[in-house]
Amino acid sequence: MRIIYHKKPAGFCDAEKAFFFLHKEVSFQYTFIRYISTKIRKIYKGLLPWWKMERKQINRTLTKNELCIIREIALGKKRVIEIAPAIKKSVAETYYIINKLNKKGFTENKDKKIILQKHAFISILSQLLRKFPNIIPVLADAGIPILEQFLEKSSVNEVQSATGIKKSLIYRKIKSARKFSIIAKREGKYFISPIWPDIIEFIKDYKEYSFRIDPEIDPDILIRAKYDNVVLFETNKKDVNYATPTAFSVFNEYGITIYGFVDYYHFPKEKLSIKQIFIDAIKIYEDEKDYKQAIFITLFYLKNKKKLRGFKHKIINTINCVLKGEKIEGFPSLNEIKDRAITYDIKL
Repeated sequence: MRIIYHKKPAGFCDAEKAFFFLHKEVSFQYTFIRYISTKIRKIYKGLLPWWKMERKQINRTLTKNELCIIREIALGKKRVIEIAPAIKKSVAETYYIINKLNKKGFTENKDKKIILQKHAFISILSQLLRKFPNIIPVLADAGIPILEQFLEKSSVNEVQSATGIKKSLIYRKIKSARKFSIIAKREGKYFISPIWPDIIEFIKDYKEYSFRIDPEIDPDILIRAKYDNVVLFETNKKDVNYATPTAFSVFNEYGITIYGFVDYYHFPKEKLSIKQIFIDAIKIYEDEKDYKQAIFITLFYLKNKKKLRGFKHKIINTINCVLKGEKIEGFPSLNEIKDRAITYDIKL
């Protein structure tokens, strides 16, 4: 067998294709090709800039064993040697599972005892598991992310699109949940039944908690928004060197000087365009619903309209409606915009 090697490729992007090719008369084993391809992909991925890599995400799933441990702690068992036989695991395995629960923020070790963290959603969950241990399979693994989608009426396709979870698993969880009437169906869409208010409250509170924390952001910093691998947060700290000032904090660089706002940051740290800064401001406004922010978003858009040409967002439609004289709840009136426009030399 004769193997013909290609010349050294110019860049890693084409490495997998250009590493070698087969002569018309040469056959190559598929397994060897796949092995080499995998190695090249690993090398290329290792050379990617850190800001292009997928960041760590909060793991919002709980395994069956983790849920069982939460239930046992809620029932009064505080030591590993008490919990292990109750969940039919060895002491070593139980330690390992508890360590994972500690990292997820559900438990902590205190005075050689295992206790539940003092969050409202944990208290709700522990009470649910005490009363209804049979629902553990419903919540386990992908159960919580799936139920989160069913806080509102959703189809299986919508859940799959939002979570990336396979349809077969979604259907299994639905079937399991419907045994206890946790999920109801109407007009082809599923939702959490109102007869389970504690599950609805737990899912909502846990979702909110997960939104407000990030494994790469200091826990005492307030997160305002997350989108497309970006985290927006506010802080009064002055030594934030791992993120970029954004949104209202840099409006003064684009002709809209404002005072009194806290400092807003964009993580990961990167050079931001004016469109990115505007998007960040909109995301923060959507979280806070602050009237002053609505005013400055409007003024920023009008001051930098040429630079933001082609930018599409529903908030632009709202601003245009206000400029036509329509009254929009939460937004400044046309007269107020005109008064403010004079200050910032904006021509309407």
